[in-house]
Amino acid sequence: MENKNHIDDDKLDKLLKDLSLQEEQGSMDDMAQFVMSQEYHAKPDPAKEQQLISDLDRQFGRRPKYTWFLSGAIFMLGLAGLLFYLFHTSSPGPVTKNAVKPASAFPSEDTSVASSGETTVLRAERESDKQVAVVKDAFGHDVPQLAVQTTDSVHPELAIPVSAAAKRSTQPHIPVLTTEEKTRYSRVKRMMLEKLIGLDKSLYTKVPADKMQYAGKTEILEPFTIRNFSISNLEYKTFLADLLMQNRTDDYLLAQVHPENWKQYGAPELANTYLQDDRYNDFPVVNISYEGARVFCRWIEEEARQYMEVLHIKNKPLQIRLPNDKEWVYIAWAGYSKIPYEAGSYTTVFDASEGLVDKGFSKRIEQIKKHARQKDSLYDLLAVNKYGWTENEIEAFMSRAFRYMNPLPADTIQPARMKIYMKVGSVSEITMGQKPGQIWLSGKCWKSREEYNTMKEAFMKTGSSPFAGFRIVVINSNDSEYKDPFW
Repeated sequence: MENKNHIDDDKLDKLLKDLSLQEEQGSMDDMAQFVMSQEYHAKPDPAKEQQLISDLDRQFGRRPKYTWFLSGAIFMLGLAGLLFYLFHTSSPGPVTKNAVKPASAFPSEDTSVASSGETTVLRAERESDKQVAVVKDAFGHDVPQLAVQTTDSVHPELAIPVSAAAKRSTQPHIPVLTTEEKTRYSRVKRMMLEKLIGLDKSLYTKVPADKMQYAGKTEILEPFTIRNFSISNLEYKTFLADLLMQNRTDDYLLAQVHPENWKQYGAPELANTYLQDDRYNDFPVVNISYEGARVFCRWIEEEARQYMEVLHIKNKPLQIRLPNDKEWVYIAWAGYSKIPYEAGSYTTVFDASEGLVDKGFSKRIEQIKKHARQKDSLYDLLAVNKYGWTENEIEAFMSRAFRYMNPLPADTIQPARMKIYMKVGSVSEITMGQKPGQIWLSGKCWKSREEYNTMKEAFMKTGSSPFAGFRIVVINSNDSEYKDPFW
C-alpha cells in the first residue's frame, strides 16, 4: 500500500515562492518553467489561495502582475501537481511507478475502437504510459517485468518520468524449456517433417508449370508446391523451441513472436492467450517479422534435409521459401487457393490499379468464388476482416471455431481441424514482391484500400502485426515436371 504521509506546508510554500520569484525576475530555469507551465486538474482551496497571495504580496512589496495567475484556478492546479511531485519524489534517483505525469501528457480516455490506425496510435500511447505488466512468452512462461531506467533531475525536489522508450529494457528474454516441453515439441517437429517430406495433400498443393498474364506481360510460371494454410501457432512454437534446443539464440531473437502488438490494438488479454493458449494452436501465427518468416523457411528446409538423410531418402533436398506476388496472383486465378473476393472491398492480389491483373481476372475470380461457396460452407469466414474490432469481438468470433471442432488434443498436426481454424482466424500473409526486399500483405479482404495502407504502414513501422502471418512455398526438384535448364 502506498505511503500517505502528509506534505510539510512550510516546505511547499517555500518552493512555490522560490519558483514564483524566479518567474517575476525572469530567471526561471528549464525545470521551473516546466513545472509552472503545466495545467493540473484540482479544486482550489480558497483559504490556502488567499494565504499564498498575502505572503507573496509581502515578499514583493506589491501585488505582482501575475496575481491573476495566483488567484485563479490554474495556480491551484499547479499547487495540486506540486503536492503530488513532493509527495511521491522526495529525493532524486530512479523514477518509480508512483512518478506522476502532467495531466496534459495523457491521451484521451476514449476507449472506443475505430476502424483506422488512430486507435492503434492512441492505445499505443496509453499503454506506454502504464507500468509494464507481466507478460508471457511463446511457451506461456512468465516474462520478468521490464526494468525502468533512471533519469537525472535538475531540482532535487522533483523527478520527471522517463519516456516510454527509456522504460524498455534492452535485455532479451530467452525462455528455458522444461524436459516435458522439449519432448512435446520434438514430437510435433517430427509430424511436421513427415507431412512436408511426403507433401501431404491435406497440407500442400502442387501447382504445375503454366503461363499467365502479369503486369501486362506473359510470364512463364515454374511448377511449385504451396502450403494450403498459414503456418500455425503450434508449428511456429515448435520451430522456436527447436532453435532453443539447438542453442541458436541469435536466430531465436530474430524470429521471436511479438505478442505485445496485441496491446497496441486494444487487446491486452490476447497478448497472453492467442499464441500461448493451446486452444489457439491451429490458428495462424501472427506478430512475426519478415525476417522471422525467412528464418523459419531456412530452418524447416535444413531440418527436412537432415530428416531425409536419417530415413535414407535419396531425393534431392526440398527448397523452401515465402511465396512471391506472381505466384499469389496465379493460384488465385487458377483456384488453387481460396482468397476471398468481395466487390467494393480491397485485396492486393485483385487490385487492377496496381497493373498486375486485368478485368478478365476479376471475372474469373467471381466464378471461382461462386464455385468455392457451393463446396465450402465456411468460405465467407475468410472474408471477415477483424482489423479495428474490439478484443471481445475478436475473441467471440474466433471462439466460433471451437463449436465446429474440439481444439484438443492440442499438440497434434490435424489438417482437418487446421482447415476450419485457419478460416476463422484468417489473416493477411507476408509475400515477397518482385523487387528485393519488397513486401506485400496479400490474401485478405480489406474494408478499403485506405485501411489496408494504414495497417501496412503500422506493420512496416513495427515489423510485425496481429493481422499478418505467412505460408510457405516448396520447390521439389524431384518432381518429373520440374525442369532445370542447367541440368
